Amino acid sequence: MNGFINVLKPTAMSSHDVVNRLRRILMMKKIGHGGTLDPNAAGVLPVCVGKGTKLSELLMTGDKTYLFKLRLGIKTDTGDIYGQLLEEKPVTLAYSQNAIEQALLQLTGSIWQKPPIYSALKMNGKKLYEYARKNQWVDIPKRNVMVYALTLKHYCRNELLIEAKVSKGTYIRTLCEDIAQALGTIGTMSMLIRTEAKNLSIDTSYTLEEISNEFLLGDNRFLLQYDQVFPWEKVMLEDNLIERLLHGQVVSLNDIGMNPIEHFFIVDKKHTIIGTGLIKENQGVKIDKRLF
Repeated sequence: MNGFINVLKPTAMSSHDVVNRLRRILMMKKIGHGGTLDPNAAGVLPVCVGKGTKLSELLMTGDKTYLFKLRLGIKTDTGDIYGQLLEEKPVTLAYSQNAIEQALLQLTGSIWQKPPIYSALKMNGKKLYEYARKNQWVDIPKRNVMVYALTLKHYCRNELLIEAKVSKGTYIRTLCEDIAQALGTIGTMSMLIRTEAKNLSIDTSYTLEEISNEFLLGDNRFLLQYDQVFPWEKVMLEDNLIERLLHGQVVSLNDIGMNPIEHFFIVDKKHTIIGTGLIKENQGVKIDKRLF
C-alpha cells in the first residue's frame, strides 16, 4: 500500500497518535504524517503510507487554510484557551464589522511573527515547549510568513470566527494575539480546524473509524494515489530508458525530448508512476524518489 490518506484528525489526539493508530489499523509500520496539527486542533492531517513517505517533505510544504475562533479579553501562556490564564481584560466595546475587518487587513500579506514558546519548533536542538516546561527563557526570532487572506465569518462581542489562508509555518495562535492587539485588547485562540492542506480538503477527509471499517471490508478508497495529491506533469518513457534510470543512470533530455521542469513524475507505458524525476544541470534526467 503506497500513497496518501486525508485523515480527519479529532481533537485530543496528537498527530503521532493518529499515525500509531493507522499503523495498527493497516498493519504496517511505514506510515508518517505530512505536517503536525496541534493535539487540541482538528481537521486535515495528510498522512503518507508506504513509499509515499518519500514525499513527506513535499507534503509539508504548501499553503493551508484554517477556521479558528479568537476569544477577546484573555491572554494565556500557550496562546489558546487550554493554557494558564495570564491576564484578563473586560471587553466593554462592541467592535463594528468594519473595525474588525480593518484589523484583519493590517495582518494580511507578508508579516513577521514570533512562534509561540509552546510549540514543537526546534531551537538549539530542543523543542521550544521543552524550554517552556522548564521555565527557561529563550530568545525566539521572528519569522516571515504570508497571510493570503483573513475572512471574518461571524462575530459577537468577545469572540470572532475567522478563516485564514496562510503559508507554511504560520502560527494561528500568534495570529490571534496579533489580531487582538490590532483591536486594542488581548485575545487567545479558542478553536482551530484545518480545512485544507496540500490540495486536501476537509470535505473529502476520512475519520480513523471510517478508514478502519473500509480496510476491514477490503475497500481502500481512502488511499490517494501520488498524482491525486501532486498534480505534476507525467513524462512517459520507453522501458529501456526506465531501466537505465532504475540503475541510477542519467538520461539525456534529448533522448527524452522534454524541456526542463521543476517537478514531474516518470511513468511507463502502462501509466504506472515509477518515481519523481530530477533534472541534473539542465542536461539530463535521473530518478529522485523511486515510488514503485
